[in-house]
This record gives sequence, C-alpha cells and structure tokens, in this order.
Amino acid sequence: LQVPYNYGDGETYGIYLRKGNDNREALVKAIETLQTNGEMKTLLQKWNLPETATDVKHTTD
Repeated sequence: LQVPYNYGDGETYGIYLRKGNDNREALVKAIETLQTNGEMKTLLQKWNLPETATDVKHTTD
C-alpha cells in the first residue's frame, strides 16, 4: 500500500484546478486584488488568522 499524496499538517491549504482551467488567471487576480486592497487583511482579522495564512505560491504543477 502506498500513500499517493500527503496533505500536510492541517495548516496548509490549497486550491486545486485542472491543468488548463480557464479560471486560473481570474482566481490569481482575485487573490492579488484582495491582498492589495486590504480586504484580505480584514478577513484574516475577522477570523483570527495570522497574516501569514495567505502566503500564496502560484504553481502550475
């Protein structure tokens, strides 16, 4: 028996899209907008999350 993937420690989250998904660029832009206009910080404070909770890595793997 092999484990194909480990989802981490419960503190790591991701948004998974199929390769070539047309919504990827819109999603990346939406996240960047939330970060630059301050709304992301407001949401993090509302839900008592650390500011590092939205350190985003954009990958295409």
